[in-house]
Amino acid sequence: MCKDEIFKIEDKELSLMEQAEATQKEVLRATHILNEACKLMEEQVAQLATREQNLKKELAELETNRQELAAAVEDSSRGRYERLFKSKGENVVVGVQHGVCGGCHMRVPAQVLVTCQAQQELVTCPNCGRILYYSADMDLAVAD
Repeated sequence: MCKDEIFKIEDKELSLMEQAEATQKEVLRATHILNEACKLMEEQVAQLATREQNLKKELAELETNRQELAAAVEDSSRGRYERLFKSKGENVVVGVQHGVCGGCHMRVPAQVLVTCQAQQELVTCPNCGRILYYSADMDLAVAD
């Protein structure tokens, strides 16, 4: 009877050893996958770091260029732009398409459209105050 129990225990031990080997193979496979994922992640992080450095350099260049260009603009116009930038956000200078302001999407009076098209002075939207511009590819006709 003890021999039967010993055989049962040995059989159980063998099956557990087989399960342990299978589990070890699974762990090795999972470790390999993990290592590949870590390598990929490290490569992507390195690429993002390089991209971040390039973007920081580009931003610094653009800020320098902006300062140079802003110095060339008359003080009253620059002051108006800065005030609008603080209140309206980045969308300060907008185009006129189909007789509508690109910022507030309200219809602009015809005289303002003509003045905007002439490009002789700084024109603002009578509704929202944003600075308006016109280019040849824009359509000033009011859409139906």
